[in-house]
Amino acid sequence: MSSQKIHPSSIHLSSQNPTVQLIVEENLSYYSNKWEKHPNPSTYSGWNWAAFFFTPAWLAYRHMYTWTFLFFLLYLLGIIIVAFLPALVHFTILPEPAVGIWKLTYPFLINVFFGLKGNAFYTKRVIMIAQQKKGIDTRPTAPLFNKTGRSWISAIVSPAVIWILLIFPYQSVEAWTFHPSLPPGVYIFSDSEPTPQGIFDVKQPFVFEKYDARINFLYYGDEPVGDRSFNVKLYYKEDENDEWMIERERSYRFFSSDRVALDLIDAEDPAAKVGEYRLEIYLDDQLKSTEEFIIVPPNM
Repeated sequence: MSSQKIHPSSIHLSSQNPTVQLIVEENLSYYSNKWEKHPNPSTYSGWNWAAFFFTPAWLAYRHMYTWTFLFFLLYLLGIIIVAFLPALVHFTILPEPAVGIWKLTYPFLINVFFGLKGNAFYTKRVIMIAQQKKGIDTRPTAPLFNKTGRSWISAIVSPAVIWILLIFPYQSVEAWTFHPSLPPGVYIFSDSEPTPQGIFDVKQPFVFEKYDARINFLYYGDEPVGDRSFNVKLYYKEDENDEWMIERERSYRFFSSDRVALDLIDAEDPAAKVGEYRLEIYLDDQLKSTEEFIIVPPNM
């Protein structure tokens, strides 16, 4: 393949140029006016409403098949970003509403991009084909990519074919969310929340309101409980300056897996104490995990 560098200035972009007339055909005056108004039309040639509203159909209508395919890939990239946004929200200062905002805006941004750049992309195509017809550009090109004029059949068929090819990746990515599993430890949650399945389900600090809901815990161990005794110790102190006092102690012999979920405190009970709690999990006499949580007065 030749490495010669082709300059756009080697082609006169005008409605009077017979080669350009042959390539563009319909709406030649529209593009000619755009080329006259902008000094570097292959970079920017004004806004194109058709490219904005009917992006893939317009690209295929003008035989820009590479850009048609890239349009759908950009949508796929947007869906992939949606799948990873919960991780960014969890691990960074990115606010949670950013997930919903991105879902609403990324399709619009993609269409805006093509509305702004569509004419420029087409201008580059016109220059490329004109250079080939004049023998300036001798690099070989597949016939599919040097078609002239426009095609309603391409506008309908090409996006449909690409959509069929990409529908499985679309559905697979859209149904998947990056959700790391829980590391070993103990996690506190209330009845008003689902049992944690992944790290994004854990909301710290663990603060619960009295009279709100029952408080539970999930123990996720680095090894199965097996035939060992599963022991739960709950400590309480009313104020941070107080000493921890044992509030409750329970022992179980019927758990064997590495995941144990149990109720801890019924915060709806008027007898539930407001203050700080410390939960310790033992397998036999070995301390495996600890976690602290707080019950605060009801928000009147």
